[in-house]
Formats: sequence, C-alpha cells, structure tokens
Amino acid sequence: MDWLGLAFFSVFILMFFFLAIFSFRLMIKVKSLDREVQKGILEYFILADKYKESLNNSEKEKVEKTEGFLKFVSDSRDAAFTYIEEVQESIKELKGFTNNLDGDVFYLNEEDLFKFKSLSAKIISHLPEDK
Repeated sequence: MDWLGLAFFSVFILMFFFLAIFSFRLMIKVKSLDREVQKGILEYFILADKYKESLNNSEKEKVEKTEGFLKFVSDSRDAAFTYIEEVQESIKELKGFTNNLDGDVFYLNEEDLFKFKSLSAKIISHLPEDK
C-alpha cells in the first residue's frame, strides 16, 4: 500500500465520523426544536380557545348589561308616567274644588278649608323629600 492512498483513506474515515457525529447532533437539535414547535402550536390553540371564550363572555355581558339598562329605562319610564298621572290627578282635584267654590278662596267654611288643606297636602306629598 502506498502512503498517499492510506492518507486519503484515513481522511475519508475521519470525515465520515465527523459527518456522522454532526448529523447525530443535528438530529437531536431538530427533535428538540420539533418539540418546541409542537408546544408552541398547542399553546396557540389553547390561547385561541381562551380568547374565543373570553370574547363570547364579553358579548354575553354586554347583552346582559344592555338588557338590564333597557329594563331600568323601561321601569323608570313607567314610574315617571305613574308619577305624572298621580300629580295631574291631584291637581285636577284641587282645580275642581276651587272651581266649585262659590266665593272668595280666602273666606272658606271649616269643611271647605279642611278639604283644601287635604288636597294641598296630597299635592305636596308628591314632591321629593329634601336631603
């Protein structure tokens, strides 16, 4: 055998082993990166599901808040109309009483004075309390 052939063969064998070691290390690195990518994809899907769930809950809360607000507005409107009707009825009663008086309002008999005070108190009772 000649020395030149042996040197080339030795270099070839060394290159083969270095290439095999490099390939083995690269394979380990690829597997590690593959696991990281799979974990990342799994985390992505988990976060996407949580985001969708949060978005649905947010929309439900908006609807509930909107429904609650609409109920409040409706109840307030009903209460306001009832209040207005009661006050108007009290005023009409007082107006009817004063229209039926024969003479001067300042000279009422005892019965008319009691009725006037009663109707006035009824109107005043509709006013909100001072705080």
